[in-house]
Amino acid sequence: MERGKVTLEERPLGATIQRWFPAPPELVYRNWIEAEQIRHWFATDGYEVTGCEIDARPGGKWRVDFRSSTGHVYFERGEFREMVPGKSLALTLTQVDGAHTGPETLITVTFEASRGGTDMMFHQVGYDSSLRRDGNAEGWQECFDKLIARLTSSNA
Repeated sequence: MERGKVTLEERPLGATIQRWFPAPPELVYRNWIEAEQIRHWFATDGYEVTGCEIDARPGGKWRVDFRSSTGHVYFERGEFREMVPGKSLALTLTQVDGAHTGPETLITVTFEASRGGTDMMFHQVGYDSSLRRDGNAEGWQECFDKLIARLTSSNA
């Protein structure tokens, strides 16, 4: 499977991922803002989404809870900053793992109709280390692989 292009930035620490999805931009966008959709693709390999709350509006909060196959639990939370239906969104993301809270990062995502599907440009900045950035970039690739699988099934 074509995994797209990943660019890792040093200043500020960030990552850009370009991916193509086999669905129209409106559907790919909805998979980012609807709890029922997020449950199916927003976890890295070895984890599952166990809870998801989304208030999909600028200023609205979101939270996704995860559990690994070995029982490890953590959650991610944030706030929607900007939303243009079917076109773009911006949101914050903070990972919370027990007593450790990671940095607040900013994610921007754009969606553009292309080749009978959607070109998505994902950009996340605000990491506190290149190790965290690199691990998250790989995790996002795993999530996007799941999203492609979901969009190619009849369940999307």
